[in-house]
Amino acid sequence: MKTLVKIIPVFALFFLGALAGCKKDTIGNIGSNQGEENSYMSVKMTESSIASDAASSSVGYDITSVHVDISSVEVLFTDVGVNEEKEKPGWVRLNTSEGVYDLLTLQNNIAATIASDTKLQAGNISQLRIILGSDNSVVISGDSQHTLSVPNKEIRMYLDTFLKEGKHLVLTLGFDALNSIKEEQNGTFTLKPIVTIKDVTSY
Repeated sequence: MKTLVKIIPVFALFFLGALAGCKKDTIGNIGSNQGEENSYMSVKMTESSIASDAASSSVGYDITSVHVDISSVEVLFTDVGVNEEKEKPGWVRLNTSEGVYDLLTLQNNIAATIASDTKLQAGNISQLRIILGSDNSVVISGDSQHTLSVPNKEIRMYLDTFLKEGKHLVLTLGFDALNSIKEEQNGTFTLKPIVTIKDVTSY
């Protein structure tokens, strides 16, 4: 198993809504054109279950850890550039902090940075997706660690957010870990991610 990512506490803010989805596309790179002021984007993640849910999760067990393996954080530009020298829109990989995160260490508004500041060209961001690796698991109190199956290996969210020239965009996600785990009839466990956008800050 991969080494767990050490969490540095950062406090998240308020709630906005979002969705999750599917599919995959090619990835590009979008930097700043010469003469433009740099724009940046980062993504943070916190666990958003109500604390009292720990004893009554969606599978009816006392869950002590939920490990998710983050491989890539990407955004989809539908329109980029603020002048005539526009880049082609498409998926762009952010500076992802790859690793295995224990979501239950991110409760009470503690957040982990899963994508650090990435230099981008200004433009409209329509979607965000998180690509998951294979090292996902759940630990149940008094029991052993169980592998979590992830059907799509991907979490997709719709943003419709414009990244302005010279600005920093910080996105904070809320992952409802305890209600994202489902027990199958054969006794295995599946991760069906419930993720929302808690805050979008631009400065």
